[in-house]
Amino acid sequence: LQRPRSLIVKGKFLYWMDRITKRRRGGFKLERYNINTKSKETVCSSHNTTMQPFAMDISDKGDSVYVSDWHNMVVWKLTLNTTDGKR
Repeated sequence: LQRPRSLIVKGKFLYWMDRITKRRRGGFKLERYNINTKSKETVCSSHNTTMQPFAMDISDKGDSVYVSDWHNMVVWKLTLNTTDGKR
């Protein structure tokens, strides 16, 4: 973990946002940990260095995550994969 943000527990998953710092590229990734199977996966990622995610929340249905971007002053909606399989 580099700079984790906004830990959220939803059902059997623990979600968080983290910064990508490999090879000076920057960006962020949304990851989740399955509490039952003890496995971690990346839900989505972006190497867009202009996005600065700060906080997030997951919809009541669990199919979307809303991410606030303090740099661009917007809220992004990302669709989640709600199955146990990888994307």
